[in-house]
Amino acid sequence: MDERKLVKSGMFSHTIALPKEWVTRHKLNKGSKVYLTEHQGALLLTPEKSKISLKEKGETMINIDGLAKNSIKRDIIASYLTNSGVVKLIGKDIKKNAQTYKEVISQLPGLEVIEETGDYIIVHDFINIEELNIPDIIKRTDIIIRSLFEDTFECLQNKSSDLAESIRKRDKEINRLVFLVYKCLNHVNDHPQEGKNHGIESPSCSTHIWELNGYLEKIGDEIKRFASLVPKSKISAKENKEVENLLKDVEKFYIEIMTSLYKGSTANADESSEKRGEIKDKCNAFLEESKSPALTSIVSKLIYLISFINSISRIVRYILFDKHVVVRGPIISSKK
Repeated sequence: MDERKLVKSGMFSHTIALPKEWVTRHKLNKGSKVYLTEHQGALLLTPEKSKISLKEKGETMINIDGLAKNSIKRDIIASYLTNSGVVKLIGKDIKKNAQTYKEVISQLPGLEVIEETGDYIIVHDFINIEELNIPDIIKRTDIIIRSLFEDTFECLQNKSSDLAESIRKRDKEINRLVFLVYKCLNHVNDHPQEGKNHGIESPSCSTHIWELNGYLEKIGDEIKRFASLVPKSKISAKENKEVENLLKDVEKFYIEIMTSLYKGSTANADESSEKRGEIKDKCNAFLEESKSPALTSIVSKLIYLISFINSISRIVRYILFDKHVVVRGPIISSKK
């Protein structure tokens, strides 16, 4: 740690001398702008060059020879989330793994193959990171999840395979939005001075937004899995009605928790959280009475949903939504 002393400058200001090596490395001169960001009692000092270079993205090269398909997917996703502007896949196995990389590229917004040969693939990221607003993306994810709940009720009523497939496809849209949030959070972590431009009041909010984003993805996944089991399930009309009532309880639980998050109400979040045990007990009692393998698979998805939704209720203490900005939650903000 490099220590510096404050020097009084004029009536109201103080100055410090910046390390020469740091100034030289960032090519700063007299009159150059720097950016100050307050974070948990500290000041982050960022050179003007970093602000300009946000549009300049790096390149990642991935040699896929010998890599498992899952590793190829994860490497491409990691390059995307860490904001590589260009991803170049090379290797003798390019043609053999064409389906693998095309599948993962289709899941990542803004990625496009611009050149393809037998030896390499070049993928460009055309997302303009500066246009992304994290609270708006999360709200879009929430809207899709609510629509999935509504369609799952209809799926229960008519056992429609087409509707279950539609739910599966819309869950993919949730995944795409989730990737965008992770991508933007990584950008903000690298450039904290840009946080407010992306709807984040303080870098301390990033961890909790990352956590919230993950729970929303899991909730979408469980609704999709629930819906996929319904068309082929062989359950009675009475059992179907009871499952529908349980799903209504879970949907209401979700809406109450998300409303508490948007309003920043820890009291409402805690009150709603108390219903977790009650809904879960209803699910377990129903399973105990029915003892049906088909119902066990279906209702187990509801139990997972209850757990993920309840986890969101804990986040209300740390962040809340103020229009297009995520700010520190009521408990954190009140700390002296």
